[in-house]
Amino acid sequence: MTTNPDINPSAGLGKRIKELRDLSGLTHAQVGQAAGISRSYVSRLEAGKVALPSREVLKRLAEALGTNREDLLRAAGYLELLPPLLDDPALEIAFRSVENLPPEDRREVLEFVAYVMQRRRRRGSPGETGEAPEG
Repeated sequence: MTTNPDINPSAGLGKRIKELRDLSGLTHAQVGQAAGISRSYVSRLEAGKVALPSREVLKRLAEALGTNREDLLRAAGYLELLPPLLDDPALEIAFRSVENLPPEDRREVLEFVAYVMQRRRRRGSPGETGEAPEG
């Protein structure tokens, strides 16, 4: 396990939890209930006032927040940071969450993305290669 000594693990994790919770529009109580922890524990995690939670709590928190445990570990500085895939944080969360889906659901997501890209190509729409439209 690699750690990043330049950040307080609890502070980095807390910031990421708050960011994900805000993006999803959930309250401390809703996240706590979904993760099987108290509202006050979620609040203390966000404030960086508690140590890194157990693996199981991190897993449940990640599920409640629509991400994965590795994302939360990265935020805490325990895993090497990966560059963001996308500029849109909501899309970033959605695509990183796909890996938590069962294989048949992941296949459906990939088929849908392929369908949208094929439809755009048929229309001759920009964006099929990830490029922004000219204008």
